Amino acid sequence: MTRSLSRQVGYVPAVAVGFVVTLAAAALLWEGPDDTACYEQAISIDIAASDALVEGCDSEVFTAVNEAIAAERTALGSDPDHEVDQPDFTAARSAQLTWIVLLSMTVGVAAATAVMTVRMAERLVGVRQRWRTWLLGIGAAVAAIGTALGILWVLSPGIEFTPYDAIYPGYTQALVLATLLPGSVAIVGLVVLCELLGSGRVDDLGSLLGVQAVLNRITGLLGALLSLAVITTGARWQMISHLPNGAAVPSTLVILYGGLFTALAAAAYLPTQRRFAERREQLIDVEAGRSGADRYSDEFLRRRKLIRDDLEAGRSPFASFLGSLSILAPLVSAAVSTLVA
Repeated sequence: MTRSLSRQVGYVPAVAVGFVVTLAAAALLWEGPDDTACYEQAISIDIAASDALVEGCDSEVFTAVNEAIAAERTALGSDPDHEVDQPDFTAARSAQLTWIVLLSMTVGVAAATAVMTVRMAERLVGVRQRWRTWLLGIGAAVAAIGTALGILWVLSPGIEFTPYDAIYPGYTQALVLATLLPGSVAIVGLVVLCELLGSGRVDDLGSLLGVQAVLNRITGLLGALLSLAVITTGARWQMISHLPNGAAVPSTLVILYGGLFTALAAAAYLPTQRRFAERREQLIDVEAGRSGADRYSDEFLRRRKLIRDDLEAGRSPFASFLGSLSILAPLVSAAVSTLVA
């Protein structure tokens, strides 16, 4: 493991896969579901000046839309001064396009995350240890996700959603799968690194720096994926809120969603980061002791400081915070999405 691990993993396959998947998801969302055309109908209807309703859309969502339009017209007939809840076509159309773009990007980033994490893990883990480590990682990921879904299941009974919650049926489940499955792969990657750091195979500082580069990449990918999932969920509810009588979910629910993802990521990242820090100190001590100096001598401490300074040289002053920022990104994204909504 003397070669730089950060150079062994190419971005090109992951970026190519992510780009193709993003374009395919966008095309499918734009041309495939009937809800795209039905949504455009719903936001185009002039409630006060016409008798039009959404036609050719049999889902319960647009049945509820027609009922809301009819109720607005009934109220207007009873009270000419009634303020009609007329959708803003431009804002609604923008919200729809934003959601489609964000969902497509989320699926693309998910594909890229899975490809790159698998490639990095294969570079890091030997054939003998691969299956044991991957099984350990998969078990940890399944346990973490099971806990998260259990929390959502417990909290969901008291939450009331709008009649429009079923818009784009199946795509909410697709977003969950697109987030959790590659997210699980990234969590497995972090467990692989944790196992590797504890195995003794990282036996010099050059290898340790390679592991650090991979750790930063996996953490960054995981943070980006989970953040996009949170923002996409908020954008979906913004799109729903532009329908007649539509409303977004409370901002606290979006923040809870981001906080849950942050807790999941932190549960995988923190043990790996702690083991990395421990291994780093061990290897610094080994390197400083090569001169034969006593562990507590001035010469040993001087060499130790020089090695530490060499490791820190050239690093960005924000490098030590990047991992923490990546893990906190889903919660920050949730807070920002509620502020700009």
